[in-house]
Amino acid sequence: MSPAPEPFLLRVFDPEADYPTLAAWWRARGKNPPVRELLPKLGVVAHRGGEDAAMGFVFMDNSSPVCFFELPISRPHLALSDAREAFKAVVEFLKLRAAQLGYAVMYAYTFPALAREAGRLGFKKQREGMIMIYAELKGGE
Repeated sequence: MSPAPEPFLLRVFDPEADYPTLAAWWRARGKNPPVRELLPKLGVVAHRGGEDAAMGFVFMDNSSPVCFFELPISRPHLALSDAREAFKAVVEFLKLRAAQLGYAVMYAYTFPALAREAGRLGFKKQREGMIMIYAELKGGE
């Protein structure tokens, strides 16, 4: 019987050091990476054995106790069991930290597979068929 793997550790996302990895992971999935300057301050990286495994972020509203879990991603080609474990570490930490900061509800818009995983971590389905859209705002132009 092989020994259990060491648990995933977490560190704060450092835009300077971690953004190139984040962008590469998004590109490896054929997606455009999030704009670096728009990433929220509350982000974490799960890692084990010197290798990054997953990342996630929380956008925090400053006028209500609502926050949004966004941009979860795992390292391409990571074993599914490791991706689930790393995702769990990221989500559990961000939920705890958001609660400590006074947030009462955490929303997320995500892909169906990630929604199923999030359901195992206490998220509940609110709606189906939503599509995330955005518009870049130019200073009053």
